[in-house]
Amino acid sequence: MNRIEKIAADWKRERPDLDATDAATIGRFLMVARQLERVGRAELAPFDLGLTDHDVLSALRRSGSPYALKPGDLLDELVLTSGALSSCLDRLEGRGLVERRRHEKDGRARVVSLTPRGTDLIDAVVEARYAAAREVLRDISAPRKRQLDELVAQVEIGAERAERNQSRADQSTSGRASKAGRAKR
Repeated sequence: MNRIEKIAADWKRERPDLDATDAATIGRFLMVARQLERVGRAELAPFDLGLTDHDVLSALRRSGSPYALKPGDLLDELVLTSGALSSCLDRLEGRGLVERRRHEKDGRARVVSLTPRGTDLIDAVVEARYAAAREVLRDISAPRKRQLDELVAQVEIGAERAERNQSRADQSTSGRASKAGRAKR
């Protein structure tokens, strides 16, 4: 019995009125996500990159030649604050992996582009990460991988819906709290 199964069994014993199936599935997702994040960090360590560094280099490489994006486009692509992106770009620029320059068509705008060294590095990193992904999923047949991908996509839709609903609830709660605070004054 693995950790998730034990937790579900404990809840079934303590609260037989609750169906722990869905919560156990979400728990398994969270556990796997943590494991994969650790694997990802270990994969990037030989390249002296962090996850954010990888995400920025990867976004630039995927953008196609000339491998350049405006910082705002990088922010849209990645879930980062502008401060986190700026720190990351400073680090990558210091290593000669990216360069920041004025946009060719709009001199007021800036673009971030991969240097040849950055392109070579991210190509090597992507090859290593794809090999690691194959290793993680090697015991699953191709049809089952497609099925898994479809199921995880459905979970993603559900998670996005839950996040939107939570955001609305948080806004509603903060609005009520704000009104209550004004009423007390």
